[in-house]
Amino acid sequence: MYTYLPNPVRTHFGYHQTHFRSEKFLDIILNTCIMVPILREVPAMTTKIAKSSFTRINNILHELGLKYHDAIPLDTIFDAAKAEGLTPLQEDNTEWDGFLCGAEGRCFFPVGTTESRTVVNGLDTFEPYKNRAILLTWYKISSGRYEIVSYI
Repeated sequence: MYTYLPNPVRTHFGYHQTHFRSEKFLDIILNTCIMVPILREVPAMTTKIAKSSFTRINNILHELGLKYHDAIPLDTIFDAAKAEGLTPLQEDNTEWDGFLCGAEGRCFFPVGTTESRTVVNGLDTFEPYKNRAILLTWYKISSGRYEIVSYI
């Protein structure tokens, strides 16, 4: 007797829709294939940052967008966030470290509080906010200077 699974089964191999030879074989497969979510759940932040802090950061980012820059002012943007207790993060929840390139682009930096810092495998990791991030868009104009738009 064959058993057909009408809906895809989500296993650690991805989505599968398959036929099985017997109910016993089906039980073995379903019990041994651990169903692992593809994206891990990000916990909610327990530390609150005042809305006025985000307003102060946005005011600084707005001022940066009113003029043209010889380079993308990433240090100034990150310093504004750090002054209010926020740290820009990478995908692995460590402090962002890198560079931006290209004549135009858009980048999204999750942020976490400096108070949520923990050490994991020798790396400083931070708990990210679910609903807060720094968004940066840049465009290199014909004069060679950059126009940016950034907000949190």
